[in-house]
Formats: sequence, C-alpha cells, structure tokens
Amino acid sequence: PMTRTLSGTSNDSSIPYSYGHKAGHKVKVKKGSKEDYTVIKHVRESHQCLEQGEDEQLADDIEYLLDGLNSSYPKNLRCSSITALADRCTESPFRMYIRAHEIIPKIIELLADSPSDDQLATCTAVVFFVLSEDRLIMDLDDDLLDMLLKLLQRSNHYHPDAKDCILENSYQKISDICLQTSSSCKEYLKARLGSLDAKALVLACIFNLVCSRNAVWLKDKVRTVGILDVICDLDHKYDLEMNPKANKILILREVELCCRILETVTFLNKENQDYVIGWKGYTLVGNVSNEDADCLLASLRLLLNITHENEIGCKQVGRDKTAIKAAIECIDKIHEKVDAKHRFDLVILALGLLINLVESDKESRSTALKLRIESRGLIQIVIELFLHREKTAEETSEKITSTIDDNEKTDDLDVSLNSEIQALHAQAGSHFENSVVASYAALLTGFLIMDDNDAISDARNYLPNRQCDKLIAMLEKFLSFLKLVNASYLNSTKSIESIIETLKAIDSS
Repeated sequence: PMTRTLSGTSNDSSIPYSYGHKAGHKVKVKKGSKEDYTVIKHVRESHQCLEQGEDEQLADDIEYLLDGLNSSYPKNLRCSSITALADRCTESPFRMYIRAHEIIPKIIELLADSPSDDQLATCTAVVFFVLSEDRLIMDLDDDLLDMLLKLLQRSNHYHPDAKDCILENSYQKISDICLQTSSSCKEYLKARLGSLDAKALVLACIFNLVCSRNAVWLKDKVRTVGILDVICDLDHKYDLEMNPKANKILILREVELCCRILETVTFLNKENQDYVIGWKGYTLVGNVSNEDADCLLASLRLLLNITHENEIGCKQVGRDKTAIKAAIECIDKIHEKVDAKHRFDLVILALGLLINLVESDKESRSTALKLRIESRGLIQIVIELFLHREKTAEETSEKITSTIDDNEKTDDLDVSLNSEIQALHAQAGSHFENSVVASYAALLTGFLIMDDNDAISDARNYLPNRQCDKLIAMLEKFLSFLKLVNASYLNSTKSIESIIETLKAIDSS
C-alpha cells in the first residue's frame, strides 16, 4: 500500500493508506495529527443513500396527495388530487409503499364522503380499481368492502361540466388510466368509455378481487356485506327486447362482467348458488342468448355452476324454457356461427348444462323433450351432433395413424419433420375436441331416453341400424379416459357406467 505523509504538525508521521478501502473501516490517526483530518462516522453506502432518498420522496408525495383529499378543499381540487393519486398508483414502487405503510385505510377515511357525489365517487372508484389490478396490494376488510358497496350503488353517470376544465381533465385522465392498466376488463371499460362512472369501475374492481383471490371467506363476505345483492339485481335492468334503443354493446359487456363475477363466487359454493337462485340470476341467459358469444359463455358457466349437484338449481332453471331453449340452440346452430376459438367451449357448456338438468330433474327432462327447434326435437339434434362429431373424430384418428406409418417408412427423418409434428399436434387437438363433444352428446342421449319408451323409440329412428353400439363405444372410451386422468372425484364415472348399462340393455331388448 502507498504511504501518505502528514505535514504541518510538530509530529510528522506516515500513515498507511490504501486506495479503494471499504467504507466503515477504521483509520487510526495519531493524536497530534488529528487537526489535519475531518472524521465522519457511520458513513452509508451509495445504494443506502439512494434508497433513503426514494423513500423520502415517496413519503413526501403521499403526504402531498393525501392532503389534497381533505374534505375541506373544493370538489374540483379533490377530484384532481384523487386522479393524481390513481395515476401514481399505476407505479409498482408506489403501490408497494402504500401497502407497507398501511395507506389504504387513510384513503378510505379521507374519502368517506365520496359516495355522496358523482364526480368524487368516480374518481375514488378509479383509485380502488387501479389498486385491485395488483393482487398483492389490497388488504380486504369490512371498511373497504363497505366503501365498494356504497360506490357500486351510485346510479348516475359522471358527466363533467364542460366549463370546468379541472373536472374535464380529471375525467380524461381516468379514461387513460383505465385503458392503460386494465387487462381482464379492457373490453368492458372500452364500451363504457363515454359513460364511465363509479358503478362501472367498482364492478371491474370487484371482478379483479374475486378472481385473483379465490377464497371461500371472500365469496361469503361478498354475499354478507350486500355486494352480491346489487350484482344480482342488475339482471332486471338488462332486457334487450324490452329496450331496443339501448346500447347493446355496453349492456352485453356489463352483463358478461356480472355473470363472470357470479360465476366465480358460485363455484363450489352452495350458499352463494342458492342465493343467486333466489334472486333468479339465471334469467340473464335468456335476455342475451343470441347476441354475443362472450356474454353467452359467461351466462352458461354461471348456469352450470348453480345446477351442478344442486337439485333446487336444476328445478328453478328447468322451469325457465328460455334457458333450456338457448342451450339447445347453442348445440344446434349457434356454435357454428361464432368464432372458432369459442365453438368448443360453447357446445360443451351447453351440453353440460342440459346434462345437469335432465339427469336429476324429470320435469326439466320433460320440458326439454317437448321443445322444438325448426321442427326438430332435442333427441334428433343431439344424435345428429353425436354422429357428426364421432365420424369426424374417427377420420382424424385415421389420418394421424396414416401420417405416423408414413414417417416410419421414410429413411430421411429430417424431411419436413417440424411441419409433420405441427400437423399431428393440430390433428390430435381436433380429435380430442370432437371426441369429448361426442361423449357429452352420447351421455345426454342416454339421460334423455332413460326409462322412457317413447324417447327410446324416437332415438332409434336416428341411430345407425337402430342400435346404440356407437354411443356405447364412445362412452366406454370416455370412461377409460376419465379413469386414466384420475377424474373419478367428479362423481361422473358412476353416471356414465349407469348409462352404458342402460344402452346395452336397450340393444339387447
């Protein structure tokens, strides 16, 4: 190490000095030489100084923004401050600071009066919506849920006065923030862009919360605090036939979002299922059955939840001919008119709903058998669907087998190997989808004709050689598949085995 010479003292001496020595190391200086040095204790590393500066800046920003929320300030200034807070909440470090220092309860306290005013309610709702996009930030408690409920009950839209530039700018900022942050609710918020209000933003917030935290306690809490009441009550306001001049896109997106919330909170939750049934939330499907694929899928998922191993749900939905007819139309024609990405889900959900209804409720089975779609009954529609999908699956299986055999005979294994693999992958996916649809159709056919001689006779008219052998073969394959993937917990294997025995008895009679 280099030596540094000290001068200007009566006791000149040399002190070892090493370049690049770490901060915090002690440097000993002789007593007579100390007047030439300034000793600084507890020196921090540069990154520590940077972190402290960032924390202090965040603390100052929070203090400034929270001060602007005070109810003593004019409304336009408070709206501007709330919007600025929402904008800062789009930054991850800011959100983490809010959570670490428990700022959300302070925000709720300062904005307790916001539900009483449309503009303040909308600005407040956007703060909670932005925070809900980050599943790690918001701690759910009674105060927050109570605030969300009050905001959800606001019915007026936020239309800022054109003369008030501050409110107008706040509204524009809210629109920009929503489009930048939202992923799961973007289509809904786009439809509401011209009429964003507290209700719309809180609906999106609740959707984010229930979907990101699939906890039983939250599902129960949404029901007990009254949020589920408001969402269920919305179905009475959405009837496109009664409201021909209504904005269909806006209504469909909102119905879809409500159904997705209800679908999530009713999944494997008997109490919420019964609650929705009591509000007749299932009637949503009747009003939008032919309007929109996304909305229809959400409605069918909700109906599937409330009829799954729920006798009361099956009876209530079974009484509504509109819902049953909508499901039949989905497996008949509608699924062929929607985008390819929705077809499989649509037909499987419709078949699953009909299976739930006719399996456990004789009245629903009778209603379904009496319905006609263009002079064709349900048995004819389902068997035609089965035969088409079963044939397509068989043809696809033969193509896959042929492709594999041809590749085994080829000496040059590298020739278009990637394209062959991709083709096989696509064919395997198609084969699986057609096989599953055919299996569901066969299962539904079995339930429809069980213990009903007239239905059995009707079904024989559409089956090849008036025999059920194709139905039996497909169900046996499906049963083997369920056992292979250990899906016996679904309680469906016993039903399938029972239907197979019934079909075999029909063929032997």
